[in-house]
Amino acid sequence: MTSKHLFFKAMREDMRHKYWMLALSCIGNFLFIPVAWLIMINNVNFDNFNLTPDRALRYLNDGYEFYADVLMILAGGVALAGALIVGLFGFRYVFHKNMVDTWHSLPIKRTTLFGACWLNGFLIWFIPFLVAMILSVMLSSGYVLEVCSYGGVSSLSAIGVVCKEAVISIFALAVAFLLVYNTVLFAVMLSGNILNTLVSLGIIGFSVIGIYGLSVVFFESYMNTFYSNALNWSKVVYGSPLFSSGCLLFARAEYFASEPMERIWQFGSCVLINLLIAVGLGIGAWYLYQKRSSELAEQGIKNKPLIALMKLLVGVVGGMCGWLLFVALTGNGYNEIWGLFGCILVSVLTFGILDIIFHMDFKVFFKHKIQMAVTTVLAMVICLAFCGDWFGY
Repeated sequence: MTSKHLFFKAMREDMRHKYWMLALSCIGNFLFIPVAWLIMINNVNFDNFNLTPDRALRYLNDGYEFYADVLMILAGGVALAGALIVGLFGFRYVFHKNMVDTWHSLPIKRTTLFGACWLNGFLIWFIPFLVAMILSVMLSSGYVLEVCSYGGVSSLSAIGVVCKEAVISIFALAVAFLLVYNTVLFAVMLSGNILNTLVSLGIIGFSVIGIYGLSVVFFESYMNTFYSNALNWSKVVYGSPLFSSGCLLFARAEYFASEPMERIWQFGSCVLINLLIAVGLGIGAWYLYQKRSSELAEQGIKNKPLIALMKLLVGVVGGMCGWLLFVALTGNGYNEIWGLFGCILVSVLTFGILDIIFHMDFKVFFKHKIQMAVTTVLAMVICLAFCGDWFGY
């Protein structure tokens, strides 16, 4: 039996357990794309006999905006939720000892298994989405022809604009889906159970933007002359894939609202960077799956370098939040002392709790004392640097 036949056989076997995902995808995509289009057009009333070219262009622009703006909210929500669901449950067997032993005992390479399950997850969302988009474009074409016939506007160019906006949105939504999908898979392959997956997913998906946002809060709290626009959020968002996926959909809507060359370049670079990050995360998930031991099922996380990095990031975030919380609660007296107390307390708690979650053992709260101390000291230094204006801002 050739590897090609094994690949499609693995896809068929895997799909047998995912029909419920396919059903949800079909329902969501058809409700939020063609049905949403029909509802929107049903609310548009125009007088066919008094339709001037200018008014016709305004009606057409409303139709174009559906694909560039409204669709990013409706179909974008379905895409991101779908990526989360198929990512979490697409490789459900890796969380169960009996299931993972059965799958890994099959005479199929892990690369083949990963590729089959990954492709199924993508197609579960993409095929219903693409069919719904095609149906919506067909409905839109009928609306465009009607408006153009009464308004004296070129129907060919109008249909061309609809198709162009639809294609751009398809590509943007596909990249956003892959970004979330591969981020979830990276967390899945890193973890042995669903709790560790969700925790690591939150850290990977939001930690960088969280630290950046807290830094802005500290700037605004301690630097009286700070100007928030001096910081460039557009580059930092790429460090947090789950946050970046939403920013990509927003960038798509902004691209339609105004199309100077600078806006086109910004949107194009945003799509390209997110696509590269998605590909990198997908390769990382594939690599972790190749190295993943079957014994990891139902356990925590065994990758020590990544565990240490995640605990460091969350510990620093926790320390900064603790400082802000206790300073806010204690008023104007002894702010620095209470801030340090809150920073140390919350940093130690978050670090220790993450250790418990990652190792699935309460006794490991103080197991990594040196790492905990380094994390706490780093959080304290950051907070004191802002409070004492160490850099002479």
